[in-house]
Amino acid sequence: MFQRASLGLGLVTALAFGAQQARTFGVGHAFEGLPVSAEPAPMYASDAKHPLNELHALLFLAERLPTEVGASLPEERAKEGLADAEFFTGKWYFRNRRGPEITEADRRLFGGDVRVSPVERLEGERAARLRELLAKLATREQVAGIAELRTPLARALLQWDLLSVWWRIERNGLEGGTLAAEEATLLAMARSIHALALDKAEIVALESGVAALPPTGDGTDRAKPYVPAGLLAGPQGAWVEVAREAKELFHARNSLRTARVLVRAESAEATRKLVELSAKATDEESTPKLQIGTEAALVLNLVLVDSELAAVASPVVSEVRVRRVSGPAELRPDNGSSRDGWSHWIYMLSRPGALLASGERFRFVPDTAQGLFLEYGTPKYTTYHAQCALCHRRTNSGGQDPDGIRALGRYGHPSVESDPNARARLAEAQFAEILAQLRVRLGLVETK
Repeated sequence: MFQRASLGLGLVTALAFGAQQARTFGVGHAFEGLPVSAEPAPMYASDAKHPLNELHALLFLAERLPTEVGASLPEERAKEGLADAEFFTGKWYFRNRRGPEITEADRRLFGGDVRVSPVERLEGERAARLRELLAKLATREQVAGIAELRTPLARALLQWDLLSVWWRIERNGLEGGTLAAEEATLLAMARSIHALALDKAEIVALESGVAALPPTGDGTDRAKPYVPAGLLAGPQGAWVEVAREAKELFHARNSLRTARVLVRAESAEATRKLVELSAKATDEESTPKLQIGTEAALVLNLVLVDSELAAVASPVVSEVRVRRVSGPAELRPDNGSSRDGWSHWIYMLSRPGALLASGERFRFVPDTAQGLFLEYGTPKYTTYHAQCALCHRRTNSGGQDPDGIRALGRYGHPSVESDPNARARLAEAQFAEILAQLRVRLGLVETK
């Protein structure tokens, strides 16, 4: 069975709060949303020192020096000393420091109970300890002997965690970059991904978890959780799913998830009309404008690898992003998350919430929280409200889509989605490159 060991990475000093340790800095802190410690926290097992939690820390916690530091961060705002009315002007969301302006003082600990790991290299002591832990997860028999992995959901979440980090490193090597891990480490990860695999029937039988996101709030306060009524009720509700061309950001080759976009205007009929008019638009003037109260949502589900090494889009919802037109299309400090009429609420699947009944299954991420947004191309460190406003805003948006709903952009050829399983099948097909490399790494395919 597993043997416990310290990470020994010297990444950051743990901050203890009595018998418990807070996993992230709280609302209003200068580092809101960032992890307070590099020590393992209860993720897969109640005991923080359990090897599965150490494995998670190795995969999902890392000190990084960002290449961009957003001007909306509390420390940046304090240094600049501008009042909100002076700061939230023009294209405030683009403002940042970069290049020679970045110093060692900008290094932070990132990651934790998040979907996108900050880890881009597996080398040295980290890799050696990772291989030790994975040696105990190399076969289906070993996995079956670990009490904390006896539920299908636990195996699914751990497989996805491994798969996401493994693929990032493999892909960088395939695309001409440096393979930032030893072959032995990548092989150990691939073997554990295979050993953790569920049968297809087990994957499709997993619960979505959406029962843990009942309607709440009224959408008038972006700092308080809001889940609209009927959002996840299915095709008979007021929400309409939008079919559109797959963009790189949410292509399953990049995100390892399915991505469904739903929109709600004042009625289902009005929403379908909005989609139709958006598709017919030829310029900014003919692009429809949104009414206050119009809402959009992005629902992301995990894609897993089954025991036959095939991709299966699971029912497990990993993230829900809700956006609401909460004010007029004018820039002012009190006008929503974007400061020009959009407010947003983000919910992420929590590992301890889902597996250990420790807190809620979905954790609410305030728009003031901070993160390292690697999925957008570079290790940019900023707030959620600034990162989201880059694409989702009502002013200075380019006029190619209705007030920042990118899925309705005319170049994406939007239409009403008639098949609720279309995005799942698309995501499975987009996994082809990942599956091919997994087979190569496992020695199931001869390479030239």
